[in-house]
Amino acid sequence: MEDDKEVYDRAHIHKMDLNFIQLKLMNKFLLLLILLGASFHIMGQTTPKAIKFDELSSLEKYSYEESNRIVKERIDRFVGTAIKQRGKIAYFIHYRARVREGQSFWNRSSEWATQAKYAVAAIDRVLESENVLVIDGGVRNAESLEFWFVPKNAEPPRPTPTFDRSEAIDCPSIYAYQDGIQFDRKNPIYFKASSYPTGAYAYKWTVTDGKIIGENGISFLRADVSDVKADRVTAFVEIEGLPLPCKNTAFAIAEFSNTPRLIDEFGRVANGDIKARLDAFFVTLQNHPEKQGYAYIYGGRDMGSRDSQARRQLLSNQILFRRFDASRIKIIDAGYREEISTEYWLVPSGVDAPKPTPTVDKYFVAPARRVLPARKRSN
Repeated sequence: MEDDKEVYDRAHIHKMDLNFIQLKLMNKFLLLLILLGASFHIMGQTTPKAIKFDELSSLEKYSYEESNRIVKERIDRFVGTAIKQRGKIAYFIHYRARVREGQSFWNRSSEWATQAKYAVAAIDRVLESENVLVIDGGVRNAESLEFWFVPKNAEPPRPTPTFDRSEAIDCPSIYAYQDGIQFDRKNPIYFKASSYPTGAYAYKWTVTDGKIIGENGISFLRADVSDVKADRVTAFVEIEGLPLPCKNTAFAIAEFSNTPRLIDEFGRVANGDIKARLDAFFVTLQNHPEKQGYAYIYGGRDMGSRDSQARRQLLSNQILFRRFDASRIKIIDAGYREEISTEYWLVPSGVDAPKPTPTVDKYFVAPARRVLPARKRSN
């Protein structure tokens, strides 16, 4: 009996050991499942990252008006998206061009960034000013601006310059101009050159016709034109002593009084600017009562005669508003160019006006919209 009891006890103990081992293994298995579930949960959560929305670069090939239009369009597009990106930081990284010419700020990435910052910060109850950051990214080959959205707790984007700051070069703006607007062959013509910022440079002049009087190597030139047969004289100046990448040449043209003279030329600008330019042309015409004024209007490819007719009406209204003698200015529909543009010409009496120079055939121009009469309501 005792042997049977001992065998029973041993079997019972062995069974308890097996149950304990099974329970222990089950606990480990459950713990493993919990850890795996937590791992998959963590892996399923994506770390917030900065999102690049746009990049603006290389606008130096465009005119002042066109580059301003492009910058405004890109900023407006970013602002429209920013309204939907609540809780994210608007992040702008600007890069200066390795070679900068002149001191104007209108085509610089830092100015684009400032415009973008104020435009986004002005959104009411969407992005506060502290959620709009502007970063100086360094130096690249061209002026550039990156537009980013950065979620809260996300790592901000790092600037990616391509040049060291020590490699940046600031070039002066070089100007050449004729002294005066009315010339004849009886008197010498003066040409002048200037740079901004100024510097101690050497000037080397050449002229297409005539003879240089006096010293060549200073900032102005006096040319004898008594034997010139052409209608104009062009003076070229080369400025020595500038850094190698900088533009170091400029030119100016002096046209004799029997030649039509282009006084002003501009593209798509604000109406106030157009009126101011026309007022300046009024003054020029008053100073030259013996000459006739011409305003050549070129419509743009995309808007066609809609733009040109609106500009013609604006000029006519300004002439009427200023009570200027309308016979002194002839407004000409000169055809079409890629963008709307206007030229003001001063033409001597008895001389033919210059021929218009359109660049786009009317076949490729957007047709004018037809304005349908309003329907009468039936009673």
